[in-house]
Amino acid sequence: MDILQTRTEYNALYKVATSASFVATLDSMQTATLFGPRSEAFNKRTNAEPANLKAPKGQKKMQRILPYHGVMEAYDAETLLRAIRIKKQPIRLETLNEAYLALTQKDRTTYRKGELTNQHMIIAEEQEANYGVV
Repeated sequence: MDILQTRTEYNALYKVATSASFVATLDSMQTATLFGPRSEAFNKRTNAEPANLKAPKGQKKMQRILPYHGVMEAYDAETLLRAIRIKKQPIRLETLNEAYLALTQKDRTTYRKGELTNQHMIIAEEQEANYGVV
């Protein structure tokens, strides 16, 4: 996904995703939506600079973690938010590793929560890229 490479707010994610062969996975897909953290959140969450995550041990860790942030379909923010409001409950999306993440909204703020992870606020909604959305 070219947007990860060209947008500075995704530099850390792009570097780690490239070393973990995740960018190649995304590029091979027809459509995808990636719920990817910006560099500041990524570095804070991992407590490590991206360079540390390029080491073999870090690459293996990222190969397990990154698929939890992507789904196979290209969803736009408006459609997802409308679905949350209509259903009045979380929207569950199947991730690339066949787990699920849930999108919720409270007080006009959108959150993403994985089955085995903490809840994270979605700050920037929808940045279109070739073949999908980040």
